[in-house]
Amino acid sequence: MHLPIIPVVIPSQIHKNTARSTPVAQFKKEMNLGIPIAPEALNAYTKLKMENSLRYVVFKLRTPSLNLVEVDFDAPTTADMTTLLEALPVNEPRYICYKYPLAVEGTIREKMLLLLYVPDGCPIRMRTVYPGNKGPFKSALTGIQNDIDVDRSGLTVAYIEDKLRR
Repeated sequence: MHLPIIPVVIPSQIHKNTARSTPVAQFKKEMNLGIPIAPEALNAYTKLKMENSLRYVVFKLRTPSLNLVEVDFDAPTTADMTTLLEALPVNEPRYICYKYPLAVEGTIREKMLLLLYVPDGCPIRMRTVYPGNKGPFKSALTGIQNDIDVDRSGLTVAYIEDKLRR
């Protein structure tokens, strides 16, 4: 016989002011918060999405506490995967929002991608924190069409297009 899994919520953490504050709803809300995103990071993503001046924006967690998502760098529309790979650190993860030009039926369509870049040589703590916060980060960014996990060898046009066409 399998017993159901019931989340445990401490009653003092439940906001009694809201009508929908059940223990399960409060538990889900607390579990989906993730790491806060700096306003500058959200503005950079909006600029990437709305204007045609950027190809990608790279985000990082503020070190050493890993408590805030902030902009690391961005690149103009002339940049490509090679430029991105050269600019990324060898041993630190990053979130990359990439406006990827994909050829579909003779036309170029731009797909908004979220790439989780986790190289092999990064510390264990970063290997767990970045993937663990990818979902909340993605949900804060409206318009992301695909998310792909990559390491240094996977950051190629062939790999990205293979993932997009599946």
